[in-house]
Amino acid sequence: MEVVARGRHKKIARGGMKPGEDTESTVETTCVYYKESWNGAVLVEIDLLNCVFIVDGEDLLAEQRRILGL
Repeated sequence: MEVVARGRHKKIARGGMKPGEDTESTVETTCVYYKESWNGAVLVEIDLLNCVFIVDGEDLLAEQRRILGL
C-alpha cells in the first residue's frame, strides 16, 4: 500500500529527541491532497484544490467540474 498526502503543518511537537532512544512526535496537518494505492491501482484520491474525488477508479466529481468549466 502507498499513501501520498500533501498539506501544511499547523503544529509540530517533536518531543524529547535523544540519540538511540525511541522518540514520539506529533504533527497536525491540514491536508489538501490524499491518494491511496494498492499494487499500483488507485483506491482513493482526493484533491481539494482541483476538485477531484476518485473512488475505485470512478471520478465522482467529474460532472461537477464539467458543469463549472474546470
